[in-house]
Amino acid sequence: MLEYLAGFFDGEGCVSTEKRSGGGRTRHVSVQVVQIVNFRHILEEYQRRWGGQIYSKGTHPKRRRCLTWHTSGNGARKMLTALLPYLRVKRKQARLALHLLKLHARNVKRRPVSDKEQALRLKIAGRISVLNHLVV
Repeated sequence: MLEYLAGFFDGEGCVSTEKRSGGGRTRHVSVQVVQIVNFRHILEEYQRRWGGQIYSKGTHPKRRRCLTWHTSGNGARKMLTALLPYLRVKRKQARLALHLLKLHARNVKRRPVSDKEQALRLKIAGRISVLNHLVV
């Protein structure tokens, strides 16, 4: 089943980073899978295994409704770790995101990070963004 979920994530998923609100110096890792409503059972499997939430999008009458599964932090770490051996398209993004999550985990007390660490986090986030925009 992990192979199937990895393949689905390779085709429909996204690894991204975003600035956290309220200070905005740290980078936050987010993973999501967006798919039309016909495949809700697959998103429910992601949710069952790694937590997170399923959201409904696209209420415009001329568009098909989409569902999004989203998780971050520890859920993202568990999901990416489990799927990493089977990922093909998003393997580099997953590795970079796991590295970024490890940096976050070191900062247990949520203290401000040094300029050097912040530069490293931004560099990793930038590499994930570049990989997400490459045409495969």
